[in-house]
Amino acid sequence: DDCTCIIWDRRLAARSGSCIAQRFETGHTRNIFGVRFLPNTSDAFLVTGAMDCQVRLHEIRPDGEVVTRVHRCHTDRVKDVEVEEGNPHNYWSAAEDGTVRQFDRRCAEVQTLIDLGHEVAGSHAEVKSVAISAARPWLIATGSADPIARVWDRRAMSAG
Repeated sequence: DDCTCIIWDRRLAARSGSCIAQRFETGHTRNIFGVRFLPNTSDAFLVTGAMDCQVRLHEIRPDGEVVTRVHRCHTDRVKDVEVEEGNPHNYWSAAEDGTVRQFDRRCAEVQTLIDLGHEVAGSHAEVKSVAISAARPWLIATGSADPIARVWDRRAMSAG
């Protein structure tokens, strides 16, 4: 599988014949399922989550160098990553280990925000997707392998 990140810019095609603005190896070893730019960073930070159970934060520097921070906090495939509109620091991951993790690019600490293994008694609930409300960013929604869409209030949660 291709674990390369390619950033496209259609405006480049007229000048160079190629739309590729940046290409780099992410370091992932399996399929990438989630990709997001951190807002208000001039597209300098990109988050990826993959089948290799890793979340990676890539800093794309002005000279084209890419510096990557690797998070090995999940025990199963990372299915989605999310950012909050207007927040250049935080990002989230959803994984088939039943957890949603919260990250802050300013520090190395990772918090388990949601653990469906503890919330849904007697089941191995996988988290397949995560979304932050643009209108009410304290609300986080998760989609799972069951028919329930859950909405969580981050103000009432204690991250572990």
